[in-house]
This record gives sequence, structure tokens and C-alpha cells, in this order.
Amino acid sequence: MRFFKKKSVSPVIPQETSNQIILEEHGSRPISAHTRVSHQIVDVPAGEHVKFSKLLSCCQRCFTKENLKEQALLIGTISAVVLGIGIGIALRTLKCPKNERVDGCRITKEDITYIDFPGLIFVNILKMLILPLIVSSIISSLAQLDGQSAGKMGIRALVYYLGTTLLAAILGIILVLTIRPGTRGGAVEINPNSKAAEGRTIDTVLDLFRNLFPENIVEATFRSAGTDLKVNRTFYFQRQ
Repeated sequence: MRFFKKKSVSPVIPQETSNQIILEEHGSRPISAHTRVSHQIVDVPAGEHVKFSKLLSCCQRCFTKENLKEQALLIGTISAVVLGIGIGIALRTLKCPKNERVDGCRITKEDITYIDFPGLIFVNILKMLILPLIVSSIISSLAQLDGQSAGKMGIRALVYYLGTTLLAAILGIILVLTIRPGTRGGAVEINPNSKAAEGRTIDTVLDLFRNLFPENIVEATFRSAGTDLKVNRTFYFQRQ
């Protein structure tokens, strides 16, 4: 009976050589062992790559449908401002130097008044909201305070209001006595032969909308807007 000695067989690991068979990345067809494959390494700055990736990801997050819907008012406002500036610059070339269409000009001061009308109504609406907004804000703020704090705040607000009103009145009296606005160096005498112009329908309609959207709610109770048209007339100044 023969006994065979057990021999340990170690796996043979082939050494890496330059003639090793390399498989192509796009397929499984082997390349010949005698073929030399050259690799080109391009160094890209890590900082620029990180900045570009951050900018790309930020743009992808910002310009999504949800963000565009949320910022629709802001985008519309900025677009309207840019559009208004562009139209205003373009119309300056068509503006007439005088209130007459001469030398090919097409836009007079009267036309500018009509163009300015929607913006005037919008600004009046914003001014009209200031007073109710301030009153409601003060009421809601005082309602959240306790009695002691509300008393101190009320006294401070009253003192501040009376002080600013007194300073404004004193400043107005000083300016009226020193500058005398409205005189312009003498009395004005109008030619008695001049006639007042008749009102137009378009001016009446515009005045109606101006009164519908006043600048101040309280002022609208005792004052109304109106267009006063006058014929060109000759007058002179008499210095005193």
C-alpha cells in the first residue's frame, strides 16, 4: 500500500507586465498583448470644479417650477420695471420740445399726462393704504402688551407726536416768513380778454378716477381733484 505525501499547492499569481491583455471599456474584445495603450492625464483645478458644480446645483434649485411660482410677483415686478425703463428711453426721442407737434415729434405734454395716469393711480392707492396700515399695526401692537407697558408706550408716542408736530409748525412758519412762496417777485395781472377753456370729456373721466383713488382717505372727504384748462394768454408782472 502506497502512501502519498500531501503537497500544498500555492496558486500562481501572474505578475503584471506591460504586455498584459487589456479589455476595452466599451466591449469585451481583447486587445493584443503587443499593443501599447497610452493614457493621458489632465489636471483640473479642484477649486474651479467645485465652484462650477455649486453654481450649477444652485441654478437647478432656483429655476424650478415651484420656486418660479412662489417668486412670480417679484419676477413680474422686476420685468415691469425693466420694460418701463426701456419704453421711457425709447419715447424720449419722440418727445416734442414744446406742446406742439412740430419737426416730426409725436408725443406732447398732454400725451405724457395720459401715459402717466395709470402710474399715478397706482401710487395713490399705495399712499391711501399707509394710514389704515399704520392704525391697524398700532392697535394690534398695543393689544398684545400689558397695561403697564401700554401706558408707557402711549405716553412716549403722545410726546413724540406732539413734539414733531410742534417742530413742523415752527419750521413752516419760519419758511413762509422768509421765503414767501407763491409771490415770485410781484403781483400777476391777467389779461381781461382771456377766456377759460371748456372742459373735455376725457378730462372729466380722468378726474373721476382720481377722486375714486385719493392719496388720503381723510382728505378725500373735503377735497376733490379737478382739471383746470386755461387758454394761452399774455400777462405781465408788476414789481413792488
